[in-house]
Amino acid sequence: MQEGASSHMFGDYFTRGPRFHRLSQVISSSTTRRLLIIGCGNGYLETILDSRLVTLSIDINTTHLERAEHASAGNPNRSFRHMDLYDLASTVPAGAFDGVAVSEVLEHLNDDSRALEMVRHCLTPGGTFFLVVPNLLRFQNRLRRSPRFMASDHLREYTLETVVALVEKAGFSVRHHEGVDFWLPKDRLWQTVFPIGNPVRRWISARWPRIATWFLLVCQSRPT
Repeated sequence: MQEGASSHMFGDYFTRGPRFHRLSQVISSSTTRRLLIIGCGNGYLETILDSRLVTLSIDINTTHLERAEHASAGNPNRSFRHMDLYDLASTVPAGAFDGVAVSEVLEHLNDDSRALEMVRHCLTPGGTFFLVVPNLLRFQNRLRRSPRFMASDHLREYTLETVVALVEKAGFSVRHHEGVDFWLPKDRLWQTVFPIGNPVRRWISARWPRIATWFLLVCQSRPT
């Protein structure tokens, strides 16, 4: 997909969001060959992943799924299914995927621990879990008296310690974690002179991950 077309279809939130492209790089550089994407939204990640990677993407929002299917039309390695992630254990065979990606989903869920149980069910032993969550202690929040959630529909956000503890309790080992993207207070005003994706933003989030806007974790399912 051409950049102009993707910008028109998805908007700047996706196409200028380094976290999506960084997640795509990490997945593509792994040994994953069959990937489950939970909460695919409008399907932007599917359009920038290696086209040879076989993916199944699920979402509970039918409108999002229609857009996602349209965006990946013509790629036989992309499939989409309307599904509640909590139903995965009853609809997907255990160990059906060697990779699972969950990006900006856990913070919206009533039961994030149960969601990770579903992830583990779907993964082969030793499979790879790619996770992106908002950093509660990102730079913007460190300047405030008390942290604020990024969006009104976030039920929680995570520090590095809380997200690592969550995934380890669910039976995963964290192989790698990093900060992704760096937003400033009133960031839209800054973007004309300090655009999203600027190398300085990337350097800051890599150098000081604890003040980055999101965390990206690469985890491995431990043997039961």
